[in-house]
Amino acid sequence: MPYKNFEPNILSSSEVQTYLMDQSVIVFANSAARSAALTLPTEGMVTYLQDVNRIEVYDGSVWLRVLVLDSANRYFLPASAIFTTETVTGRGVGITASTGDTTPPTLQFTNNAVSAQLASITAPSSGNLSLNSDRVQRNGASFINVVDLPTILIDEFTFVGTNPRTYSSATIPTTARYLYLDAFVTASFSDHQNVELSNSSTAAVIKNWVDVRGQQPSTQFGSMTARRSVYLTYNGEVDGYSPNYGLWFSGILAPCAGNQLYWSVYGNSGSSGWIFLKIMGYST
Repeated sequence: MPYKNFEPNILSSSEVQTYLMDQSVIVFANSAARSAALTLPTEGMVTYLQDVNRIEVYDGSVWLRVLVLDSANRYFLPASAIFTTETVTGRGVGITASTGDTTPPTLQFTNNAVSAQLASITAPSSGNLSLNSDRVQRNGASFINVVDLPTILIDEFTFVGTNPRTYSSATIPTTARYLYLDAFVTASFSDHQNVELSNSSTAAVIKNWVDVRGQQPSTQFGSMTARRSVYLTYNGEVDGYSPNYGLWFSGILAPCAGNQLYWSVYGNSGSSGWIFLKIMGYST
């Protein structure tokens, strides 16, 4: 249906139908009324449905949503109403899908392709980002994205010796991979030792220091690939000093296994002490 420039002539019924009626926004009470009236809709027709306050366009096979009115009386554009796949060469695009829009929108960015849906995304090819309900991934490997806990968790536990122990909290999701925390360590006397926080309960305590100043670490350490860990060094003995008031370790991303954090102490020489945790967030 081309654009019509009407001359000052008498219009035929076919011209009124083709150039006015078929190219206007036609109002219907609901989709049933539209189906009854438009038994053979043509591509490009636009209608307004009063029951759902929605504009829809006919693409030649189905009616697609164009504008949707939300509960706050705001109109917005659901991407799935206009396209299922769109190539974008600019910096980015933002979309919102309405409640009840069962066809999630998909975006595909050139060079750095991103496939996006409402709850989950499957990357269309290697090298792409994928967004699931709880994490962002690249080629199946998850990013570390910290989520604040609604309430900061505080806990503490005492130690004597080196045996591995477990900390757990029902507040932390079982899908967590890292905990964002501050830790405080204090010991009963000058005793150099390393506290290991890790995501594994099965591996034995691993040597994580050198015996003599200046030694090559790889010739002294145990397997550093046995588990994901972070280490907190509490100085003492031949170091020449030891914290009298304890020692804070701030801004730590400690690997965990769901809502469980495993910890052990290497090099303890009989001192007792406490490990205090202030857990502020997590990453899934």
